[in-house]
Amino acid sequence: MSAPVSSVASSIPVKAIAGVLTRMSKTYNPTATTAAIGLILPARDPRAIRAALALTDHDKTAKRGTRHNPRLKGTGDAARAVQSDEINYRAAYIEKASQRMTDSLKSGKTVREVMREERTYYKAHELARANRQASALKVDAATAAFGGLLGWRSRDDGKVSPECKAAHGANFSATSRPRIGWPGSVHPHCRCLPGPAWATKRTVDGSTIGMKVA
Repeated sequence: MSAPVSSVASSIPVKAIAGVLTRMSKTYNPTATTAAIGLILPARDPRAIRAALALTDHDKTAKRGTRHNPRLKGTGDAARAVQSDEINYRAAYIEKASQRMTDSLKSGKTVREVMREERTYYKAHELARANRQASALKVDAATAAFGGLLGWRSRDDGKVSPECKAAHGANFSATSRPRIGWPGSVHPHCRCLPGPAWATKRTVDGSTIGMKVA
């Protein structure tokens, strides 16, 4: 199954961080994990890396091996794809968060202060993850009902985003996540849904070229 993650989440540093998180998931050592990520991101303040790991609660729950990549209650293609992607999104968050907190530490703020500021970004990260997972389950349910070719349905009102508006009325394969994401996961308040295929050859990817990648 083809399920691309964003250009950020598939960058070389992010892939390397994801590898560290995967290797450390069963025998987590915060000092060793911070040092390993520090080799990948040498310009980051080690305190910022450690704080990013602490915010994601990796050090408490990596012993269970699932906090950074929790198991979905679904076994369809979309659910499995999201499951495999999440470690990359978590790594991308750690990469960005450690940069933000490094910058704040350089300004003279304490670790406690920068962590408090970062929690807003972390909440957004968790919301995006929940949206991806919920959307994947809806795609799997739609696949069971309508088959492997699905139609994208957005809301026809003033709140719809450009990406969702462009995708409306186009089709996508249930075995290949669209570039902008599954319906319902394009942005934090996405209201799009998968449904039966439209009577058209227009595809979601073809209709959203050059737009935001999930």
